[in-house]
Amino acid sequence: MDETGNASFEDSEKLNRQLLSEAVKNEDVEKVRDLLQTAKVTDVNFEEDDGFFSRPLLHIAISRNNFKICQMLLNAGANIFDYDARGNRALMIAASTASADIVKLIIQNISYLPYAEIYINASNANGQTALMGAIGNSREVVEMLIKEKALLDITDQRGYTPLMQAASLGKTDIMMTLIKHGANYNLRNNKNETAMAIYRNCYFNTFYAHKHFSVNDELKSVLDTIRNEKQQQIDKLFKKAFKGAVRKLKNNKSLRTLLQRRHLLGAFIHRINTYEEAKQFYFEVAPLYAPSVSRFIRQQVLKKKLQNIRE
Repeated sequence: MDETGNASFEDSEKLNRQLLSEAVKNEDVEKVRDLLQTAKVTDVNFEEDDGFFSRPLLHIAISRNNFKICQMLLNAGANIFDYDARGNRALMIAASTASADIVKLIIQNISYLPYAEIYINASNANGQTALMGAIGNSREVVEMLIKEKALLDITDQRGYTPLMQAASLGKTDIMMTLIKHGANYNLRNNKNETAMAIYRNCYFNTFYAHKHFSVNDELKSVLDTIRNEKQQQIDKLFKKAFKGAVRKLKNNKSLRTLLQRRHLLGAFIHRINTYEEAKQFYFEVAPLYAPSVSRFIRQQVLKKKLQNIRE
């Protein structure tokens, strides 16, 4: 083919790409099918301006929430791993804006790969993952991503976890889902805020509600269940010999963290029966805690010693 023929082919390909791009933007399913089936566009992996910045054609179809066009582009060889100028991949766009069917379609196209889990947990330029994007979409999409091993406690550039994201949007049902699947609600962001603090500040910090704040009853029920599970761990600890329990507290930082609330420490101290146990707790356990907690422990131990301990 001569230079004129090559130029003519390139012009034709460019024109057909423009036609395909317009058809995708306008959600013209028949036009897209015609252009792809007649091989008028041989490569669908090109970027197109979509108002704010250029992004892959597949991303535009996903943002239009058009399942049929997404399916046709994927069948035509659209690269599911392409990302836009902001680092968003197809799954991130789908999780935040599209239907559960499109999210499922994309997952089906990557689930057979050995590194599918890495793709599902990939982040964009702001550190946001597909799961974080799904928070503003639907509970169904969130559960779908959790099933595909999306990380629950991953953080973005602000230190926000998916649970904090849900809290900032007031998505109580999604908060419950994340907590039930093991999301850590004690983590703090870059501003030293927990998810519960974010939830309260965003949705209950009004002039009339501040003094009457109460978490949604259903969410409160979930948190109570988790606290009860922790209480059961503590009760199991109490059933063992006191010296063994103290030894575990000394050697296990996570257990000390579990027992840092004052009412729980008070319950532990209440079980002290001898002078030796009080002495051991006073000198060996108290120093391991922060100063304010340490002072509380020592005050309670001394009070217990004066009242009940038989030397």
